[in-house]
Amino acid sequence: MRLPISKLYFSLSDAPLKRYVRRIDATTRKVRKLVRESGTHSDKYKNAMQLVQTALIQRKSLSNILRTPIELRALALMFNSGLANRIELSSAVLQRISEIRAKPSSLLIEAVFSYYLKEYDQIKDVAAVEAWLTQGKEIRGELTEELIHILNGDGPRWLAEESRREKRDFDEQVRQMGLDRYRSGRFLTVAKHIYYLVELYKLQPNQEHPILDEIQKCSVYDSRYDENSLLGHQILNILIEKAPSNGICDTWQNIILTIAGDPRISPSHPNYIKWWSQLDPKLTSKVRGWLSKLDLQLFLGALEDLSNQPGNGDLKRMYPARKRFMEGLLSKQLVTGTRLFLSNNAERYLKRNFKPEHLPNYSLVDGNRSLIYMQLDGAHIIEGTHNCKLWIYDQLDASAVVFDYSKGVLSYNSLTSGLSNAMRRVGIQHRAEITHSPSTRYIWQNKAISTLKDIGVPINSKDVLMLDDYKKYKRLYGAQ
Repeated sequence: MRLPISKLYFSLSDAPLKRYVRRIDATTRKVRKLVRESGTHSDKYKNAMQLVQTALIQRKSLSNILRTPIELRALALMFNSGLANRIELSSAVLQRISEIRAKPSSLLIEAVFSYYLKEYDQIKDVAAVEAWLTQGKEIRGELTEELIHILNGDGPRWLAEESRREKRDFDEQVRQMGLDRYRSGRFLTVAKHIYYLVELYKLQPNQEHPILDEIQKCSVYDSRYDENSLLGHQILNILIEKAPSNGICDTWQNIILTIAGDPRISPSHPNYIKWWSQLDPKLTSKVRGWLSKLDLQLFLGALEDLSNQPGNGDLKRMYPARKRFMEGLLSKQLVTGTRLFLSNNAERYLKRNFKPEHLPNYSLVDGNRSLIYMQLDGAHIIEGTHNCKLWIYDQLDASAVVFDYSKGVLSYNSLTSGLSNAMRRVGIQHRAEITHSPSTRYIWQNKAISTLKDIGVPINSKDVLMLDDYKKYKRLYGAQ
């Protein structure tokens, strides 16, 4: 049954609600007043913000500026402004903040904590910031065991080692600790670099690993490790110690050269001072041995390239015997040091085939002939391309040009007959001046072997001759 009613009229008095409306209006006015007086629109806040901004622009000490809690609030907001890089949290500033508010606001403490994680090793007095944050977090009841480790003065290393202890990937460890948003900051960057060291320690000698690409970046190896060393020093220590004395792989050797360059330079050279002077001399000596092998490889590569060029038939015929002779000295571990002197053509060959940062130190020599100096235990050899003679000395004076790293370009004569004349003036005579010839191969080989044996170098003919040459040589001169 439907009633014929289309509209229903009634009235409701607003008298009972008026007192609530009045209370709401009064509360609204109070809130608006608080906003004007203490919010970002209040005159007090604007004045505080202007005060802090001016101090930062004029690089005034905040310890002489900060007076009130609202100024601390202005400072907290400055950490997210374009003036953040001018904030310097010295011990005096942090002490002043604590005097104003013994219990720091959550806004300020989170701003400082974010600043700490972003800037970390760029902060002048990082220990003071860590102490203030530790105290502030403790006062607020927010100091966890993880924060204690982070703020203990060695936080990045703890984080890297914690990742290893928990057997977690570094990025996963960061996520577990809720530090994702600070991933680009210096704290996590340093921590990840130290994590690289942890991974390096686990590598087998000469093992390939993706982390090897990362540690070759300048931003990685040039970053601070502790008060006395860079991360690169630690990387060098690990790789050089792990690598076998006589068999470092190209990848590991290239990393060492990329980071520190060749140690066979003047001790006063900036690169030597920065890197090699900080390492154990035994490690430096180990690298010198590897680079002697590299020098010889590069010299022989340049020599082979030259021998394959048109018009160098004699050189091509002599190349295998000269190559075997020098490699034999190296394989017998008789070579204690080398130095390259390259022609412009040889340098171009190296630059075509190798990255500049993977090349050892070398000097240029005028003309079209390249040379290599080889120091043996008890002898000195200078060998060259083309028709360069093989020079053998039993000693060299410290004034010898091959020991002078201050000269980047030398004359061919100064390394050959000029060196002989210079040594004669100080009472040293070369022991042999041997001419190479493809038609009298066994003569130069015999003279070289005999001279070295006379000097006292423990060498046998089979050590430095190819098998076919050795058989013929033995028939001519007997087994030596």
